[in-house]
Amino acid sequence: MDLLEDTNSSLPEGLKVVAVYISGTIPKPRVTKTEKLIRWEGIDEQSLSTILMNITSNVQAGLDCSSTKAAWDSLGSQYTQTDPIVQKFPTPAFMPSTL
Repeated sequence: MDLLEDTNSSLPEGLKVVAVYISGTIPKPRVTKTEKLIRWEGIDEQSLSTILMNITSNVQAGLDCSSTKAAWDSLGSQYTQTDPIVQKFPTPAFMPSTL
């Protein structure tokens, strides 16, 4: 399977790889010491590095960095809003009459 097969074609190539690792589309192989596992770990480490290079060190400190997906899920649990932001405008005390 091509790593970029199921990703958004509008993304740059490097971000497509990060996207499939973030989403868990390509899970970690369950076998040990194979070429497939070694390749997966290498790409996962590169994807994780891409995330870590784009956030501050104090945010990095609180992340589970065991994999790209784990780090992304940690960011999501810290920063996802459960309720949408509702903008409430003040009610004017005086409503001018229309002419």
